[in-house]
Amino acid sequence: MGFNISKAFASTNSYLKAVGKRSLLETRAVVFHGVNPTLNYERSGKSFDLPRFISEEMKQARQMNKIAINQEKNPAASTYSKASVEDLKRLMSETIEDSYSRAVWTNPKDGKVYNLLKEGETDDGKI
Repeated sequence: MGFNISKAFASTNSYLKAVGKRSLLETRAVVFHGVNPTLNYERSGKSFDLPRFISEEMKQARQMNKIAINQEKNPAASTYSKASVEDLKRLMSETIEDSYSRAVWTNPKDGKVYNLLKEGETDDGKI
């Protein structure tokens, strides 16, 4: 089982003729948009679909990316219906100190948006 340069050269030439190019430098790399890549095993002739997002972390990262893109395109108006008067002041304040003591978090599982306020720190520095 060795590498046959004449076969590789012949298949490269036939590919270049099929796409109408003279050199591999004129061709573009294959880009997978919307289609899961497929793995072909030549010995058995079987092909296997490769999932784009394999692990749970990758699926969650993709979901968070979709949420971020959607929030960037369609920013939601902030309403604080459940906030107390003190919390509402902190949420609406434009001072630097108050901006460092709050965060907006979106749950990637259901897309709900939460406004988090800093209440304090523990002895080991956790907020």
